[in-house]
Amino acid sequence: NSSFIALDEIVDLGQIASDVSEMISMAYGNRCRHVVAVDADAPPVRGERRQIKQLLINLLDNAEKYSPEGSAVEIRISRDLEQGAVLKVIDQGYGMTEEETAESLQPFGRGTDPHVRQRMGTGLGLPVVLSIVERHGARMHIDSRKGEGTVVTVIFAPALQDEAAA
Repeated sequence: NSSFIALDEIVDLGQIASDVSEMISMAYGNRCRHVVAVDADAPPVRGERRQIKQLLINLLDNAEKYSPEGSAVEIRISRDLEQGAVLKVIDQGYGMTEEETAESLQPFGRGTDPHVRQRMGTGLGLPVVLSIVERHGARMHIDSRKGEGTVVTVIFAPALQDEAAA
C-alpha cells in the first residue's frame, strides 16, 4: 500500500549505488570486485530514498553471497527510451533456472541448489525488492542462467522533467 510511504524525493541512483557497493564490499571483506557504472545521462528517480537503498542492499547482498570469490558484481545505471532510469545488477554467480527464479520471488523461497542452501538467508531478499519495485511503480526483470550468473533489471518511470532538471 503506497499510502505508507512518500514517493516525493528525487533520488540519485548513482550515489546510492556507490554507497551501497562500498558497504557490501566491506561487509563481505572485498570477496567480489564491484564495478559501478553510471551513464552521464542517467536520470534521477522519484521515490523514497531509504527504500531504494534497501532494494540495492538486497540485490547486491544476493549478488555477493551467490557469486564465487573474486568474481565481478556490476551495477549499471542508465536512461531508458522513455527517459526513466534503468538499474542493472549483474553477477557471475551460480545462477538460477526459471523455476528457481520464480521460487526466489516467493517469501522464504530459497530453492534447492546446494550453493544457495549452504548460505545464510531468509529467502526474503527478492520478495522485499519486488515489493519496493511495485510501490515505486517500477518494473523488474530477472534474467538468470544456471552456472553463468544473474542480471536483475529494475526500470523506474521518469521523474517529472522539471524537477529532474532542477
